[in-house]
Amino acid sequence: MFNRSYWYLTLAILLLMSTVLPYPSSNAFSASQPTITIDSPSSNAEVNTENIVISGSYSADDSKTDLLFTAYENGNSFSDSLAQKADWTINETGTTKTWSFSTSSLAEGTHTISIKIKRISTNEELTEASITFTIKMSSDTGTSITITDPSPKSVLDSKHVVISGTYTADVPKTELLFTANDGEEKLSDSSINERDWTIDESSTPKKWTFSTTSLEEGDHNITVEIKNLQTTDISKATTNFSLALIRPYVTETRIVLANGTERKGEDLTNVPLGSKLKVTVVDDQKMDHLKSKIEANNYNPIKIILGSNTIEGTTEINELEVQNGKHYYDIIFTPNSSELKINKTYLVYIDPELVDDLENPVFTRLFKFTTMTTAEWNDPDNPISHASSNPHGHYQSNTNMCATCHSTHDPKSPSQIGVSYKTTFREELAAGQPADDPSQNYCMACHDGTINAPIIDKNDSKYRHNNPADYSKEGINTLKNPESCTSCHNPHLNWSEDNPNLLKDHYVYTHNEANPEKGLETPTVDSLDTACETCHEYIDFSKISEEKGKRETLAYKKSLTARGTISNKVTDPTLKTISDYSLCFRCHNPEKSVKNTNTADIETHYLKQNSGHNFVLLADQQTQRDGSMLNGPMPCAECHETHGSNNQFNLREILGNNPSLPAADHFKTVGTVWNEENERNFCLNCHTKGTEIYGKKAAIDKTISGHQDNESKACSECHSDQTKSYKTFREKSMSAAHAPLPGAAH
Repeated sequence: MFNRSYWYLTLAILLLMSTVLPYPSSNAFSASQPTITIDSPSSNAEVNTENIVISGSYSADDSKTDLLFTAYENGNSFSDSLAQKADWTINETGTTKTWSFSTSSLAEGTHTISIKIKRISTNEELTEASITFTIKMSSDTGTSITITDPSPKSVLDSKHVVISGTYTADVPKTELLFTANDGEEKLSDSSINERDWTIDESSTPKKWTFSTTSLEEGDHNITVEIKNLQTTDISKATTNFSLALIRPYVTETRIVLANGTERKGEDLTNVPLGSKLKVTVVDDQKMDHLKSKIEANNYNPIKIILGSNTIEGTTEINELEVQNGKHYYDIIFTPNSSELKINKTYLVYIDPELVDDLENPVFTRLFKFTTMTTAEWNDPDNPISHASSNPHGHYQSNTNMCATCHSTHDPKSPSQIGVSYKTTFREELAAGQPADDPSQNYCMACHDGTINAPIIDKNDSKYRHNNPADYSKEGINTLKNPESCTSCHNPHLNWSEDNPNLLKDHYVYTHNEANPEKGLETPTVDSLDTACETCHEYIDFSKISEEKGKRETLAYKKSLTARGTISNKVTDPTLKTISDYSLCFRCHNPEKSVKNTNTADIETHYLKQNSGHNFVLLADQQTQRDGSMLNGPMPCAECHETHGSNNQFNLREILGNNPSLPAADHFKTVGTVWNEENERNFCLNCHTKGTEIYGKKAAIDKTISGHQDNESKACSECHSDQTKSYKTFREKSMSAAHAPLPGAAH
């Protein structure tokens, strides 16, 4: 039977515990309630400036990207942190989160301003604070300033920004200091930067002018103040505007041969030494200043470099017909005699200092070309136009050419490669190689510069691109291996302008139906996957219609020609790829990465539509701002060297299109392991230095947690695909590098 005394004892204990250990409130385990305070100006303060800055602190668990700050007066909003972003500064990185709001739109008198915070994702108003103050402009100091131009919310189209206005002062201009600020950043003052300022105290009213070319594109909130150095009285005026430049850009690069024939500039090979370079530049207005500088023989905007040497020559400019309101100019550079050397790869870029008449800088471009050998084309082909030539020999005209690389009767090495009629040559190639196999050195026997053949660009680099998915996993850093070269190149192809580097070709044929019993899983077969000889002894390709079969060449498009369009894979229309980068995706695809774990699957990342490295054209855009046709992921060559680099993963030392960057701005990997430090340094080499590609500048918002200079966290910590799990840091890093996604809130 229940003991009543126990009941009373238990009840007493519970009452005692509820007193000593009270239950948590209903909000104890939920997110803290957002708050906002106004710290400046103080309540009922008198403010003696047109430029009003209201600031304070706030608390919220939400990221600032999901918060909307709005300023109200009399129930009407007159600025918010999305529509008038330049008015607001939100800092969520410190111990105390802060905000500030600047405006010059308030008239003299008393104002009550409310600042409200709303959560964007839920449209929920979270908190608000109010302040009352009075604006009373001082009139007894004798010093005042106004800005008359540009007017607030103007949109300017010139890099040369001129801000002007009037001032009053009862002292001479030598006793005045004018200072210009952009937000909290000082731009210039009339003492240190005297050239920026024109002060006219003889006019009525007195006038001042400030000129600068230092402002970047975007929104600007400019404050100009005048200080009386005798009394230290200060007066300020504020304006805001947007800088949206229309800049000149390159539409075409060409190599002009001695007979006037023109070839595409990007990656052209077999370029005769007497060739010229032509670059077509377009602007929305005439470029008379540029034309005058070039015609005066004191300016060359086409830079050609080999190592640290710059090629000298002469420049001319031709003004072309106006097309669709655009002004076209051909700039032609003729290298001096004997400047270009045989078998060399030259880097060409457009001087980033080239500006139009509004001082708007050109979108610079960069490309390479390789000069020809001294060999005579002793065959029916035209040696000048190179209509169709094979630098390795013309086998139908002279079968002895085959013996240069092959021997019919000595099968000691794979495919009988590396055996010459000259025994000593064979021994030289085989020296020091595994099993005395001369094939290990074969391609580089000519292409290392010792024989009359182009030297492979960056062949002497620490890291090399030589572990193809078609072959073994062990081929690490052994470029002198014919299989490495022939993974990308076909030495038996004819040279052409469309394929000047003899990139590997392949044949795609569509059978009437699949035949799994005979190994034909799909009707369409790619010869790179299954050689035609696997099933057929002889094929007369000339009798096959284009609808059934066609020969294609692997593509390695770069900035001048890449479009980045997603298309169907030729062997399986249900799968997607980007044909402009088919040379890279031949190996770096999900199928090959399964077979060879040393090969990274980059193709999958490139197909992500929300990648931050996608450059998508708007509906009304024909090209990117820099004139390029890219409408998708950026080319592989923007980050990687083709054949080799002193950086891990063949990463470029100079990112962007300006090779004249100082050595301190070059990217260099540290050590031999890809880690957080290397990843962060690589990303920030673009994102903190204003690197510009495809008309856009890489930017970073340093007010976001993790973006500060003293941060050591890897970028992939936030910008990789957070829905995936990764086995290694390298795997996660590749996700963020090839398809960076918007960062998770931290």
